[in-house]
Amino acid sequence: MLAFAKKHDLDVVKLISEDMTAYKRGRPKFNWMMEQIEQGKANAVLTWHLTRLARNGADGGLIITLMDEGKIQELRTTEKTYLDTPDDKFMMTIHFAMAKKSSDDTSSFVKNNLKTKLEKGEYPGVVPYGYLNIDVNGVISGKRFDKEKQALLEEFGRPLERVELDPIEASLIRKIIELALTGVYDLPMLQEEAYKLGVKGKLSGRKLAKESVRGLLSNIFYTGKFEYLEEVHQGIHEPLMSEDEFNRLQEILKGRSRPKNRKRDYTYSTLVHCPECNHLMSGEYQKQIHYYRCAKAKGKDAACSNTRHIRQDVLDEEIKTTLARLTIPQHVIDWALKYLKESYLEENKVLAGKRALLQKNINEGKLKLERLTAKWLSEANIDGALFSDDEYRQQKNVIQDTIAQFEEQLGDNNSAEDSWLAKCEAFFKKIRNLSNEYETSDILGKKIILQSIGAKFIRKGEKMTVRLEEPFSYVIEPPQKQKSIRTEGDNLLTGGASSEVKSWLRGWDSNPRPID
Repeated sequence: MLAFAKKHDLDVVKLISEDMTAYKRGRPKFNWMMEQIEQGKANAVLTWHLTRLARNGADGGLIITLMDEGKIQELRTTEKTYLDTPDDKFMMTIHFAMAKKSSDDTSSFVKNNLKTKLEKGEYPGVVPYGYLNIDVNGVISGKRFDKEKQALLEEFGRPLERVELDPIEASLIRKIIELALTGVYDLPMLQEEAYKLGVKGKLSGRKLAKESVRGLLSNIFYTGKFEYLEEVHQGIHEPLMSEDEFNRLQEILKGRSRPKNRKRDYTYSTLVHCPECNHLMSGEYQKQIHYYRCAKAKGKDAACSNTRHIRQDVLDEEIKTTLARLTIPQHVIDWALKYLKESYLEENKVLAGKRALLQKNINEGKLKLERLTAKWLSEANIDGALFSDDEYRQQKNVIQDTIAQFEEQLGDNNSAEDSWLAKCEAFFKKIRNLSNEYETSDILGKKIILQSIGAKFIRKGEKMTVRLEEPFSYVIEPPQKQKSIRTEGDNLLTGGASSEVKSWLRGWDSNPRPID
């Protein structure tokens, strides 16, 4: 433009560059320019195109008004010079109106496109760590493009979704979630673990800030949903954690935001409850011995009368004894897995027919939803000729609820096929060497192990014994209603109880529960 002005011998009073869109009123530099012209400090405007000056009725009208008043004597573009003549002002009015129409059409298209994305369950923004945005050509979009990741995605051998799990980062994010779910890692510790895993700031390459870690663990996107404009939508992307895990994490974060500044850490500080008031007992260290005392029995205003202490070495022996009993010989594990796999194959024959019917119902529901959305966005429904937005939402919600019910049933069906056998195998793998693993672990590792088996100390007479959660408790003490055969001194559920093995482990959560 400066070269154009020099070529045509124009006196440029001020060069103005405006970043804000001409579609809306309130551009500060445009308003300043109009004020200067009204004050007589300039009487002409040079612009690349008229649409750069105004694409809204108010600003376009102001330019025409100033030309009517003789304050703008000339408005020049690289294509034409507009003067204070009826024809030129008429052409300017048409240009401004066409620019406004074009912007309105673009805005309408963007809004409809956004509605369509939301209805499909596609997140209309940049996805968080662990996920990748995919463009219409099936390529990772934006600055996150990575040749290695693109190659890994293409190995799927299928068209890519608009949001895909990051083939490298997704497993790292899942690992952070699992660590947080143990309840023994505070935010600074999770910072360190994330950095060790390679989850860092995208630009800085440094550790994630504590609030970034908190934000990651509080992001509903990882459950398969997403929030947009203060409304939660069901997404089509694959979740990295269940809603139950998400809710547990929020509870953990409430009490784990600050690091515990302790001189010593105690293995059983979250496992030993006072037998009188049931309050957690706190650890003490005196004369090179670890003790546990009721925290409410201290001071002048003590709320508990239990002043007795429990030595940690006594608790250590109870844990060792419990873990030694929590052992199943390899020949029993082999027998159990053989039985479970046979049962698994028989069960799947029945489940296959149910899955096919459920999937058919889901596909039909999605087709109905697509047709409904197409009608709602069609030209035939302008101004609600077919049905209003409220009517559309009502019909959409009915269809979505029906689809959700079938998908839930299908999910339960798939879980019955996929999860329980894997849980059984994971259970046997976990307890196979649990005692030795515990002995060689540090305090943090021991806490995680004890928490994963639901260990709690309870008073029985004068002795503190260890109580375990199901199914670990069944290995040590079978329920009375179930038949058991004890051989070679082992307290094991075998023989007549074989039909119960599967039911014990169906509901077992292999992820450790948060410490109370």
